[in-house]
Amino acid sequence: QALMQGGYQVLTTDVPPITHRYSSSISHIRTGENIYSPVVPEGEADLVIAFEPLEALKAGLRFASENGMVIMNDRAIAQTRAFSGSLMQPKEFRYPTIEEILTYFKRAKINNIIHFNASEVAVKEAGTLLSLNIVMLGAAIGTKMIPVQPETIEKAIAATVPKGTTEANLRAFKAGIQKVEEFLAKKA
Repeated sequence: QALMQGGYQVLTTDVPPITHRYSSSISHIRTGENIYSPVVPEGEADLVIAFEPLEALKAGLRFASENGMVIMNDRAIAQTRAFSGSLMQPKEFRYPTIEEILTYFKRAKINNIIHFNASEVAVKEAGTLLSLNIVMLGAAIGTKMIPVQPETIEKAIAATVPKGTTEANLRAFKAGIQKVEEFLAKKA
C-alpha cells in the first residue's frame, strides 16, 4: 500500500504449499519498473524476510540473490510435519543452531544476513506475538532497501491495524527499525 502511494508499480502473490498441509506459504512482493509477474524468480530476491530460522534458510537459499539480504527472526519454532514429512519428528532430527544456519548461507555465498529475536521484540513492544509481522516490517524498512519513508508506513499501519492496537504496533515497527540499525552498526 505504501509503495503504491509512493507511485511504485507493485505486484504481490502468496504461494501456498501445493502438496504439504501445514507447510509454510511464501509471499512475494515485487516493485519496480516493467514487472510482469508477481513471483520473484529463484536467486533474484533483493530482500528475504523470514519469521523462523529454518524458513529463512529454505526461502533464502531458494530466492536470495548473492547480493541480497535475508532478515531472519532467530527464534526457532518446533518443526513437525512441515519439515520432516511426518507427524512425528524422526529421533535423529536436531534443529540446527543459528550459527549452523549462518554457515549454510555463507556456503551458498549469501552473506548479508540480519538476525535477531523479533518474537521477543514483538512481545516486549506490543505485548503480543501477533505483532511479529510489524517488527519484521520495521526491520525491512530499517535496511533502507525499500524506498518508502517510515512515516508513510506508520500511516499505513495506523489505517490497517485493529482499533486500539495502533500505538503498540507503531512501537513494534520502530523497534524493528532500531534492531536493524543496531545490527548494521555492529557489523560496520
